[in-house]
Amino acid sequence: MNPRPHTIVKAKKEDLSDLFRFFALLEGETTPSEEELLTEIDRGGFYLLKSGTKIQGVASISHDVIEAFYPDSHSYRKSDDLLERIGYRGEPLCVLTRFAISPLCRRKGFGSEFLQSLLARYKGSTWLTEIRQNALHALPFFQKNNFSILGIYPPIEGRENESIIVYKTYKKDGLCSASWW
Repeated sequence: MNPRPHTIVKAKKEDLSDLFRFFALLEGETTPSEEELLTEIDRGGFYLLKSGTKIQGVASISHDVIEAFYPDSHSYRKSDDLLERIGYRGEPLCVLTRFAISPLCRRKGFGSEFLQSLLARYKGSTWLTEIRQNALHALPFFQKNNFSILGIYPPIEGRENESIIVYKTYKKDGLCSASWW
């Protein structure tokens, strides 16, 4: 089998104009501001799925639930409650704050391959993401990639509608992963 003709790279400030072209292709999605994109790029967890020089997908990862879901909150209670509900045990945490695939590349395995690559890059982490009302078509994608539904949540701060939170908990491999150990 031939390898797919794409690469996964970290986004750079020089990618901004290509990112705006990419977001313009996404129907029903709000294009992030330049400030939002620069913040995500500076954070260091903004990845691009590229075919040659063309962006085919984007993913942004935060390691902070409060920053991702409750930016205006000064209390850890909401994030602690959320993490407790998924059985979080202190392992590294990845919050997928943005994930999108070009409409031309959907349903061809590119999204799953991109996501699986990120999961492997951050192996040993528990993952969370929010699926907004305008992106409910993504729910089966995350379920296919072994994410579980946590539930429907009231609007996350700064959002108008309810959303669905999905997660994938870290599971140890090997002998020490047995429940009797």
